[in-house]
Amino acid sequence: MIFSLFLPASKIILVKLNYLSMSNSHSEKFLTKLLFGFSCVIGGIFFILFAAFDRVKYDDWYPWAIVASVLICLGLYLLLSAFVHKVKSDFIRKQTDKEKQRSARP
Repeated sequence: MIFSLFLPASKIILVKLNYLSMSNSHSEKFLTKLLFGFSCVIGGIFFILFAAFDRVKYDDWYPWAIVASVLICLGLYLLLSAFVHKVKSDFIRKQTDKEKQRSARP
């Protein structure tokens, strides 16, 4: 209702908000895994930069490199898993749309 007061294209926005309301568990898993995946990859890159510029002086960069590689691999795994959940969510949404169209026909 708030959108309809302020925006002339409120129907489009409400449809997009309805789509983002996460109608199934796969879209919820998509968003959480996507956020955690990006966080892990970014964290791994920060660990690489920290080890490359700060810890090389003290010659103890090996543990930092292990942590960075684990974080980047975990992040890539989560991002690929999020992609799979996104595809599953789209398939479920398309299937429900087809079922609604079939039931609407006389």
